[in-house]
Amino acid sequence: MTRAEAGADAGAGTIRVMLVDDQAVVRAGSRVLLEQVADIEVVAEASSGSSAVTTARRLRPDVVYMDVRMPGGDGLTATRQILADAAGSPPAVLVVTTFDLDEYVFGALEAGASGFILKDCEPEDLIDAIRRLAAGYGLVDQTVTRRVIAEFARRRPAAPPESAAAHQSRTASASISTRTSGAYSTSTPISDDGGNGCGIASSSATRATPAIRSSICSGVQSVT
Repeated sequence: MTRAEAGADAGAGTIRVMLVDDQAVVRAGSRVLLEQVADIEVVAEASSGSSAVTTARRLRPDVVYMDVRMPGGDGLTATRQILADAAGSPPAVLVVTTFDLDEYVFGALEAGASGFILKDCEPEDLIDAIRRLAAGYGLVDQTVTRRVIAEFARRRPAAPPESAAAHQSRTASASISTRTSGAYSTSTPISDDGGNGCGIASSSATRATPAIRSSICSGVQSVT
């Protein structure tokens, strides 16, 4: 069952959101903002990571608004557990925090979160982020996008040097192949990610670990 099918009772096209934050005033403010939007419905709230896991398992929201620093279980641990528990189509987790610390940014992506945004973002940016995640895209706040790219570049293993003999053999084979066909052909570059069509140039971020690469290759975009 897909997220859309799971949320059919809430109305076609409605994005079902769960708010997770230990501060009641933050949850209340976010609820007021989101419920002014016709295609978003806040279906639940949680004040800790552990209660978020239980509630997500029961209600299966489309998008989880997840704080990081909370008593009773942090948001990153809760994100891992929610995604591990999900059957079929898991919810998209949007990590929302006051701090743009690298440990939170990369921790969120490595935990499997689909997006990362700061709490001081504009209201319309939060709404747009939720819509993007519900549509299957990833998103990284523009204030940390450059650092995500730099970290990916740092983690990427260097390509092993090619021996002169191997290079000569490969060049000769390519020459024979193209001449035999009766015409010269233009080679197609192989993408950096092992051939799945999502190379290093794919939008705002890429990554070295499977969790982040999955998020990036689904269409990560930066908040503008």
